[in-house]
Amino acid sequence: MTKFRKSTLALAGLLCALPAVASAFRGGDPAELEAIREEVFTEADANGDGVLSVTEFETFHELVRARMEANRFARIDADGSGGITLAELEAAKPPRGGRGPQ
Repeated sequence: MTKFRKSTLALAGLLCALPAVASAFRGGDPAELEAIREEVFTEADANGDGVLSVTEFETFHELVRARMEANRFARIDADGSGGITLAELEAAKPPRGGRGPQ
């Protein structure tokens, strides 16, 4: 696969992933969301060229997923103890047919 094609695929994947970052932090300040996207992008861009290779995009995806999971954990951890009790987990359960904390 040519370098151009790999870069194009990486960019296309990145553009598809950015809405996921925003939706993971619903209700957040848009400036904060942009800062998170930039921070994660910069962290994933290992060679600092401003373009994510396929490998760097995989890292970007993993970093976004980790941020989303940390955000979800924090929302479920209602008392901020750093742990989730069964009561907190049950309280976070979605109603039938609904979606729980994202």
